[in-house]
Amino acid sequence: MPEGERGTAMLLALVLLALASGLLLGLTGLGRSAVGTAGTAIARSENAILLESAIQAVIPDLFDEEAAEMSGRAAAVRPVRVGEEIVELRIADICSRWDVNRGNLDVFVELLAGVGADAVRVASVVDLLREARLAREPFLDVSQLLALPGLNATERAELAKVVTVHCRAEFVDTRHAAPELAAAVRRAERISGMVIDGRGGGRTWHLAGERETGPGTLVAISAVVALSHDIRHPVRILEWRSSE
Repeated sequence: MPEGERGTAMLLALVLLALASGLLLGLTGLGRSAVGTAGTAIARSENAILLESAIQAVIPDLFDEEAAEMSGRAAAVRPVRVGEEIVELRIADICSRWDVNRGNLDVFVELLAGVGADAVRVASVVDLLREARLAREPFLDVSQLLALPGLNATERAELAKVVTVHCRAEFVDTRHAAPELAAAVRRAERISGMVIDGRGGGRTWHLAGERETGPGTLVAISAVVALSHDIRHPVRILEWRSSE
């Protein structure tokens, strides 16, 4: 074979070898990426299962009044054993929050003032809420309250921590309430002369937890459960939110 052809053939062989090497490396990288993605998905699923199992494990204890009282104190964090794992859950009596549909409006005024809203905006938002309560369908989700015009991002974030649609009572059980809500109730009682701090919660609970076992594996679950002595339907899930 002439030198020119031999050189061309060698060059072509080197090009083909380089292409083959690149393809092999690409396939290897894709394989590792696929394995990594699958591993992350499996870890997320495992975290979701552990969180859900922890919630299911805690619910029977809430029927015990003494255990429930201890669990409800200031949104207690409780470690729950699931198999060989420990999962932390936040447990809160739902009536330690202010109810969007039926809660005393004087408390809402004090809540807004407590997060920095000026008097004009407070009056405007309260009027909108009062009008919305007259509608045929009440608020079904806290997000509907937070969407009312006149609230800024900081105020929405603070209100989201202390309001609910599931208590269905005018009072707030301040034994288990967040400090800012308990303070709002006390101010509202002084101004109105009414008793707003009430008892009678403990039948509806908010259970929430997060679990992360590596990059991309964070899962959060939040549930609101209502307890009943009806043996046919002892537990009702009123709300279930999961990031998975």
